[in-house]
Amino acid sequence: MLPPKVTLRSLLHGQHDNGFLTERAAQLQRYFEALLRYIPYVDQCEALREFLCSVDVANMSYDALLDLGQALGRAGPEAPPVDPAAIAALPKRQPGEASPSLHRCECCVICQEKLEDKEDIRVLPCGHEYHFECIAQWIPQNNACCVCQCLAVAVPVAEAEEK
Repeated sequence: MLPPKVTLRSLLHGQHDNGFLTERAAQLQRYFEALLRYIPYVDQCEALREFLCSVDVANMSYDALLDLGQALGRAGPEAPPVDPAAIAALPKRQPGEASPSLHRCECCVICQEKLEDKEDIRVLPCGHEYHFECIAQWIPQNNACCVCQCLAVAVPVAEAEEK
């Protein structure tokens, strides 16, 4: 924090008192040293801002957006890993069975291929459906439905607290 311009000593002895000036000089020196420690972070923030403001996200391809998301990473705490057995335990859609989702999609939103009855189609708790191969690759990276962002596989509380 920037040292004060006026102190009790400066009020009693004046702004040109040697004791006040010496103490203020020492405080300013500590302040500037602390400020200089933040310059690398400021430079990084400015570079990131410049990059993000110059990227034409509206005209980027889907793959380029995925690469950008991968490069930037996720903010916040790391999510606990999902057990592959829990992913494999997701319920299968039975051939000819009506989807529990009101917004049934005819294709897998991950691969954009048609969901055929003969394929291994898994249903998330939210009701959205995916090819098992697609959702099994997606969930370890992002344990959320691609469509509605609901939790895809519940991680047991004891496991989440251990991580």
